[in-house]
Amino acid sequence: EAHTPTNFILSQNYPNPFNPITSISFSIPIKQMIRIEIFDLHGRLINNIYDGIVQPGTHTIRWDATDSYHNTIPSGVYFYRLTSENYFKTRKMLFLK
Repeated sequence: EAHTPTNFILSQNYPNPFNPITSISFSIPIKQMIRIEIFDLHGRLINNIYDGIVQPGTHTIRWDATDSYHNTIPSGVYFYRLTSENYFKTRKMLFLK
């Protein structure tokens, strides 16, 4: 039987540093809309990698270090943020070409 999380968890991406693909895992306790966005060090939105309704449980999104125009981003530090109706969490990751 699948274990339903009792709260939100945004895990550290893996691998980190990464090249060219990383996985971002998160857990949510109830079905709801969530969004996962990538930002650069200046707080600019690089890519919105997930936007939609998610069922309770643990999920993994893979990201290939591209921006919203499918261009590969420069090496450096980036932030990923999980946002829902009543929760948000940001973590840092490192992309090395």
